[in-house]
Amino acid sequence: MLLQTLQGLAFGVQVRHIATTPLSCCSVSDSVEAVLAADEWKLYSQIPVREGDCTCGVLERSALRDVDGLVRQAMKPLDDSMLVAAGAPLTDFLQIAAGSTYRLVVDGGKVNGIITRSDLQKLPVRIVIFTFVTNLELLMADVIRSFAPAPAEWRQYLSEDRRERVKSKFDQLSRSDFYVDELTCTDFCDKRTILKGFLNDLSKDFTKDLKQIEKLRNSVFHAGEYAQNQQELAVLVDQYERARRWTNDLQRRLREHTGGVKTPIAAGTTFEATDDDVAQAERPA
Repeated sequence: MLLQTLQGLAFGVQVRHIATTPLSCCSVSDSVEAVLAADEWKLYSQIPVREGDCTCGVLERSALRDVDGLVRQAMKPLDDSMLVAAGAPLTDFLQIAAGSTYRLVVDGGKVNGIITRSDLQKLPVRIVIFTFVTNLELLMADVIRSFAPAPAEWRQYLSEDRRERVKSKFDQLSRSDFYVDELTCTDFCDKRTILKGFLNDLSKDFTKDLKQIEKLRNSVFHAGEYAQNQQELAVLVDQYERARRWTNDLQRRLREHTGGVKTPIAAGTTFEATDDDVAQAERPA
């Protein structure tokens, strides 16, 4: 079920799974010049700072005006905006990731890791994004099956070329004794076209948003590079948020159309959630 899948993803894939650990720190009493020249930190744009056993700030290369003096005088003092809990769901972290170039990771009451843009290239992030967009596509299919259950009802919105592609794939699978319904043989772009065809009240942003979401999915699936600078990271977060908004919109439409009945539209697809289900899922585990 969609709700349980996303809930399991939220609690199972956490910030700690992409954090860089252990934390390599300089001292408040080190000279800025020595820290920046040290081989240990040459590749880092942000260097955590400790005083004794406590992390107290971050030395940011981009913010330095000169290299004279001690780290204590040049560092950015620690504050709440720099922190994220190790156990925070990665699904939640992605919503705020564009707000900073890095976050210090708190685990067991201590700062023991850091997350930067490069960590967003790691496998757990790709899993979260790909799963979320795949669930959106499954939901799109559920909406189509609910509003237009007969294939002839939704085929009319596809071009002749796309209809032929779907039929060819369906026939090929059928010959292999692998039965799926014809809608399963459509691509993400086909489902987008079909929904736009019969849901007349969709906003004008629907097609543009879904194209961007599909582009994000393809980049993640094919191990492409993304979020290589702050501008690209902001685009990533925006695309992820658009996927969340359209998921909520389509869930609402399906719930209203089916009366919130918790039965599967088709085998292997998602279940629609009622308001009680949503409230239960949002309670802490």
